[in-house]
Amino acid sequence: AEDGIRDYKVTGVQTCALPILMGGVAVLALLLYAFPFAWPVLVIVNLAIAIVAGIDLLSIPLSRELNVRRTLDHVATRGEKHAVSLRIENRSQRAFKGLVRDDQPGGLTDDDHEFPVSIPSKSRAVLHYTMTPRQRGSFQLEFVSIKTESRWGLWQRYLNLPCVDSLRVCPALKQISRYAMYARLNRMSLLGVRRQRRI
Repeated sequence: AEDGIRDYKVTGVQTCALPILMGGVAVLALLLYAFPFAWPVLVIVNLAIAIVAGIDLLSIPLSRELNVRRTLDHVATRGEKHAVSLRIENRSQRAFKGLVRDDQPGGLTDDDHEFPVSIPSKSRAVLHYTMTPRQRGSFQLEFVSIKTESRWGLWQRYLNLPCVDSLRVCPALKQISRYAMYARLNRMSLLGVRRQRRI
């Protein structure tokens, strides 16, 4: 098995369209006051919804059937675009459909990286995007978030797939060269730095 697969964690499972169906069942239940003889119909509808919801839940890929890897240069320049690639592999017998969002450590970037993706069974997809670092320093990208939907849209599952990479953001070369030029010209005051006389 590839690294990270056994560490996949399900962060939540919730219904999507299922509450709408249950709302319809509630309306039918209210109609029993006017038509009490129709209770067998309500029972059949409830059983049908339960069976459909159960079958649809089984269509969501399991966490161990998904694998993700990130590719990027580990040194970036502040204010300049930095290329990132995400490779997502679907090892299940079911198609994967959902949204993919990369980790965004605080202060790294203001960009929004969320992509819709559809991957057939036993296939993989590669997403390419660029980020623009806004702050210097060292950052740790720890996971890739995935929201997947069931085949009929009744269920959604949220996953945080571990995918650890480090990124060091350095100041722009233009800023460094400008600082060096000011220093050579003894004009540090332009940068808000004042020289002090030694006593």
